[in-house]
Amino acid sequence: MQQLKSLLCFSGSEQSSRFGVIQSAVYLCFFLLSLLLASVPALFFVVVLVLAVFATASSVRRVRDAGLAPMLSAIPIGVYVVCATLISSIGGSSYFLLILAVLSTVGLMLCPSRQRHDYIQGYHGPVDLSSHQAKKDTSNTYANRIEPTFVASHGTSDHSDTHNGQIDEHFSGQTDFDETTSQNNDWIEPLKSWVLANQKVAIAAFGFMALLSLVLATLPMWSSNPVVEEQTVATPEPVVAAQKVRLHKLEMPNNYYLMTDENQGLLIHWPAYAENDNPALWSILTAKGEPSCENLRFSDNTRFRTNLVEIENAGDHYASFSPLDTEALVKAIAAKSNFSLCGYEFSLKGSTAAINSSPIFSVYLESL
Repeated sequence: MQQLKSLLCFSGSEQSSRFGVIQSAVYLCFFLLSLLLASVPALFFVVVLVLAVFATASSVRRVRDAGLAPMLSAIPIGVYVVCATLISSIGGSSYFLLILAVLSTVGLMLCPSRQRHDYIQGYHGPVDLSSHQAKKDTSNTYANRIEPTFVASHGTSDHSDTHNGQIDEHFSGQTDFDETTSQNNDWIEPLKSWVLANQKVAIAAFGFMALLSLVLATLPMWSSNPVVEEQTVATPEPVVAAQKVRLHKLEMPNNYYLMTDENQGLLIHWPAYAENDNPALWSILTAKGEPSCENLRFSDNTRFRTNLVEIENAGDHYASFSPLDTEALVKAIAAKSNFSLCGYEFSLKGSTAAINSSPIFSVYLESL
């Protein structure tokens, strides 16, 4: 419990080695839990907040121990917040931002301690961790024990002074602070010395690593090809209406025309004022529309079913028929007296002569 309290303490001091261990543990836990709890964002958010408390407390203690401005403790926690936000929302290459976290941690670790305290496991503060040092202190007591020596009664004062000087020198050789500091920081002292001796190289290395992490984290954004993305997105092609083919227009008496389509189906066209706003008056596909447009009816009650009757340009009527009825329908127009379609009456007087004048339609009358 005391160990946990020391981790959450905001008023103590902390050596480099302990700070590095705590920060490394925080980021390792964050990395693993971001993978395990990716499907439970609410729980992951709570874990991120808990880890942030440990990281902040450790940064505050390290900055105080190094005698730096308190505001510098915001650097590690700021990097942590940025990493947590981007990794939880983007993922993937954004994990490279953890390099920034490592750099901020190493930067504070390299700052030398400005305080002289009796550290216990790298910590000094209001939380009592003496129980974790009791065993070590006992061993040190025995290790520093001085065996008694017998001094002859006729010994000179000079000999006694020399002996006392040896004892004083033995006890003053190393304090508890020096021993603890040496044991906790032996591995980092050479790195500190190198950084102090090569400050420009160290700063350049830190800057390069920070830039590299940002580039790697944003690499997908730079490498994305907008042209390729546009090609991969399926865009609906506009529906182009089939082009209507109307051939061999032949003018007939009583203001109507005969034509054929690409399949040799007959079309009858007549201009007339239309009050109906619906362009399709009748369609055999839906069997819906004006009943009077369903059939072309001759005077002797002969009928031919229409395929489609439609209006164009608010007055041009077009009625199309099956290619199977073309020959019979042309012969009926030439032989009969009148027909009605869509409520319009058409006289067939002079139709035979008009059909015979056309090389296309006259073929249908050769068998008459």
